[in-house]
Amino acid sequence: MAPFLARGRAARRRATLGCLLSAALVASMVGGCAEPGPPEAVVITVTPPVLEDKATPPEPVVPPAPEELSQEELENIADGGGSSGGSSGNGNSSGSTGTGTGTGSGGSSSGPRNLRPRIDRLLPANLPTATAGHLPGLVAVPKNTLTAGYAKPGDEKPSVTLTSMTDTAIAPLRARWTVVDTIGDEWLAVLVPVGRRALPSQNRALVNHAMAWVHTRDVYLGGESTRINISTGNRTLTVVKNGAAVATFPVGVGKASTPTPKGLCSVIGHVKTMDGGPQLLTSCQSEAMNTWMGYKWAATAIHTSLNGGRDVGVAISNGCVRVREADYKKYLTDIPVGTPIVIT
Repeated sequence: MAPFLARGRAARRRATLGCLLSAALVASMVGGCAEPGPPEAVVITVTPPVLEDKATPPEPVVPPAPEELSQEELENIADGGGSSGGSSGNGNSSGSTGTGTGTGSGGSSSGPRNLRPRIDRLLPANLPTATAGHLPGLVAVPKNTLTAGYAKPGDEKPSVTLTSMTDTAIAPLRARWTVVDTIGDEWLAVLVPVGRRALPSQNRALVNHAMAWVHTRDVYLGGESTRINISTGNRTLTVVKNGAAVATFPVGVGKASTPTPKGLCSVIGHVKTMDGGPQLLTSCQSEAMNTWMGYKWAATAIHTSLNGGRDVGVAISNGCVRVREADYKKYLTDIPVGTPIVIT
């Protein structure tokens, strides 16, 4: 019995030892019975792609301002038959004194006519006449110092060379032309801001309203919603914006011998009168006087009263339109250059 028991105990020891060895082997494979530790952190570096921000609009393209002509360049332009007659004055055909000559040559009745327009020069007689009609509500700003102007769309040779600075013989004014007609996307007609096709003593019908055709590609186009209507019969001025009248007030107009010229013209600049008051210089000139107070032009302007308002509401001037100072300050101070004026 004892040997059998010894053999049994030996067998149990061998079985226990085998189990222990098996357990050790399994523990070595699975990490034993200890609590597993946290895994080692793995750092992954991701470089974000560079994406184009398509939501950001591009910077707006601002058209460059037209090149300004120097006084020397203006004076060196080929003359149309005479000088301006002076470098000062207001080019105002009404004024408080003087009536002009009415019969003089004006210093601009001869000479070549394919010229840069100037207030004391004659324009080519073949330029067409603009009418109010249906104005497109546009203005044109020249892209270059010089712009070719044609009597008819499609002409091979220009009839006049328009300039980026309007030459009033007083001071150069930056051009902003009233557009009076368009043909497709290639041509548009603009009012020529200064100059006359004939003197009043030669042909009154050709004094004002000259227009020229230019290539659309040569200008920057913009909208113009302002318009001035003047009634010489009612002696009133109406400011229209976006098709609606915003103000109507009394004005003084030309007397019977020197009437305010009728038809279509435009505002070409804000300048001062001889006494320092404000005025809107227009593209129209007197159709009764060749010259004014020694100057070889007789420009028409809209300006403040010369005698405290007593000249408003009456026919008294040499052609200019006179406005009470309060009305001018309120309604005309900010009128844009290029605004069309229709006088009836």
